[in-house]
Amino acid sequence: MARPLRALQRESHVDLQVSADFADEACHEVVLSDAVGEIRRYDLRPARLSTEVEFVTIGSFLICIAVGSALVALWLDVRFPKLMPWSLRRLLVHLVVAILVVYAVGPAMAFVAATGIPAAGLASVFGVAFPVLVYEFLVGAWMIKLAQSSGAGFKV
Repeated sequence: MARPLRALQRESHVDLQVSADFADEACHEVVLSDAVGEIRRYDLRPARLSTEVEFVTIGSFLICIAVGSALVALWLDVRFPKLMPWSLRRLLVHLVVAILVVYAVGPAMAFVAATGIPAAGLASVFGVAFPVLVYEFLVGAWMIKLAQSSGAGFKV
């Protein structure tokens, strides 16, 4: 069985002799022998990944995007606490804008995907959907903080 050519690069043989016929353009294998006569075969074709391998499922990718955006929103809330609007009126404006932005995500992602840039799907996910999710989680955290602070004087 032929080993990948990368294995050849890792080995250090002093006296290697190539005994393959390179006149044929379809040659995919080279046979090397060292000084003691040990014969090794190396595959010259690039290594191919199996088409059956699925690296990340769509569900796990979406969960990672959601958790990542929630963590970024939490970091923004902790790192920049003065960004939070402490008046209910301003916070409700942010809530309405957050709801409207959700409706604009689909068309915005379709627009980015239709531009024809390389990796348009990833660009639309990380350039449109991820910032929107961060904003949604940030507004949610602000709502929770405002609700907690308004009930601070209430005792049961």
